[in-house]
Amino acid sequence: MSKSEVKEIVKLWNQGWGYRNIARIIGRSEKAVENVLLGKYHTDVTGGRICNGKRPAKQLAIYR
Repeated sequence: MSKSEVKEIVKLWNQGWGYRNIARIIGRSEKAVENVLLGKYHTDVTGGRICNGKRPAKQLAIYR
């Protein structure tokens, strides 16, 4: 995975996209996206863990 793809994953996550949708946009597996966001891979680009696997409740309010 390229650095630009990793940066795009982080950007999309910060915009509120979920693992599945990011994976579809980028063309990678959900697990690959999850591993980047959880800080298992590409920590040199992301600086470490981006998420804890859950969205804050206020961001989920739009789906209710």
